[in-house]
Amino acid sequence: MNINKEQIRRSFKKSIGTYDEHAIMQREICCRLLDLIDAYAKCTYDKVFEIGCGTGILSKMLAEDFGIQELILNDIVAE
Repeated sequence: MNINKEQIRRSFKKSIGTYDEHAIMQREICCRLLDLIDAYAKCTYDKVFEIGCGTGILSKMLAEDFGIQELILNDIVAE
């Protein structure tokens, strides 16, 4: 399988302005993930490295819910 990263980057970049508005399932998945982290990973997180952060839906939730001091974010689209 050949993945065209440039095409993926262009597609995501094109929709970045409206992504959060339409990312209903992504937001629900993030909420569920945070519930699981809270239930099963009883520790503090000073620094988190998130790969594929997109527009930051999960990043913002992590920072708010867990008081993370440093977020290192990575995504195929720099914006």
